[in-house]
Amino acid sequence: DLRMAAYEEATARYPNHAYAAFLYADESQTRGAFVGIPLEKSTQRLEAAAAMDSTFAPTHLALIWSYIRLARRAEAERSLQRYAQVYSSADAPANVHPDLFGWLILERFDQEAAAAQQAKLSSDPDKGALILQAFRLAAMWDLARLQAVIAGNSLSAAEFNDSARAELHEGRGLALIGLGRIKEALWHIDSAAVLFDTDEARLEAAEWRVVAPALGLSGVSHEEVERGRTMIDQVRSDALSHSRSRAAWALGVDAAASGDTIATKRWLDSLRVALPDTIAERLAMSLTSMDLGIRGMYDSALDASAALLPHDSAGRAGDPFERAVLHLKRAEWYDNLGRKGDADAARLWYEHFEAAGGYPNREARASEIDWALSPYVRLLRARAAEQRGNRERACNYMSRLVELWAGADSAYTPLRDEALAYTKRRCG
Repeated sequence: DLRMAAYEEATARYPNHAYAAFLYADESQTRGAFVGIPLEKSTQRLEAAAAMDSTFAPTHLALIWSYIRLARRAEAERSLQRYAQVYSSADAPANVHPDLFGWLILERFDQEAAAAQQAKLSSDPDKGALILQAFRLAAMWDLARLQAVIAGNSLSAAEFNDSARAELHEGRGLALIGLGRIKEALWHIDSAAVLFDTDEARLEAAEWRVVAPALGLSGVSHEEVERGRTMIDQVRSDALSHSRSRAAWALGVDAAASGDTIATKRWLDSLRVALPDTIAERLAMSLTSMDLGIRGMYDSALDASAALLPHDSAGRAGDPFERAVLHLKRAEWYDNLGRKGDADAARLWYEHFEAAGGYPNREARASEIDWALSPYVRLLRARAAEQRGNRERACNYMSRLVELWAGADSAYTPLRDEALAYTKRRCG
């Protein structure tokens, strides 16, 4: 990755420059997961940057996020203390007030105390407004439950217009996907699509029914899959829709998941007809690699999909689901080649801190798709970690899944039971 190489070169040239060390660590945390850099490694780089300059507030903020994700409460609280020492309310805006990040730490580790802190923050006009503005980033902090709660509480109020209510439905639906409450999630995502009233929103609702199950997501019934296919075909058939290429790609992903080479090729040809449109071109590259994969040409599939990796930074491959498809399919192909380490590196892409464009609103962004799918992917990584003898990692993932899926749909019961049995049997 050229960006990472440039930062690495800068730190090598200026080994005692704290800001250069921070930039390298920040890039590793923000986008390093796209190129296989685990969160533990980016956290170590942040720790090194903090040791070089303990007065630089952004380093401590980044560390709080990492420690919450890594379930390291003591370190998160220590970083918060250091951040609070250098924070100046006269110089910094309300959206980086230490109280906000203290609340997020509590939400991860002490939800009863977190509820009291949230009530206190919500009573402050500035901080309360900020919580509503930024609530869709909660899943980025591995706090899907909090995201669902904020949206649910706000939806019960009457003062929001249709646009605001659409964003609340969208945010709650995305959070519920991660919590394994798929039936309710789809209802909220459908509600958002009605209020947004765009092809993009309708297509997203359909893709949760078709593309996500094609990747292995549990809980979507056969009837909902069929409904999703119909919804996608309606978008594809609309000559005035500018989402037709995305719809054709989604149907191609569905066909590839079932091993249907003829249908996959048909949808690929329909994308090629749309060239030189750049979205169609990128989606055709994606579907080409999948076509090679279902034919057992795994090395060729990896080569064909590699050209899409530079588009990861802002989810620019043409469809917000494409980044998840790219990394999960590449992991699958690596597994089939016996390259287990490469497969795990591909599956950690969701550990990014990438929120390009500010606070999420409107239809889901690629980053939000990644975070919503991350609990399911952690199950895959836990199984792989156990096979490779990394019990500590497997325990970390499985114990978190027990928490996240506590109220999941019945379709998740076997998965949560698997996680619970593993933690009882293997984790001290």
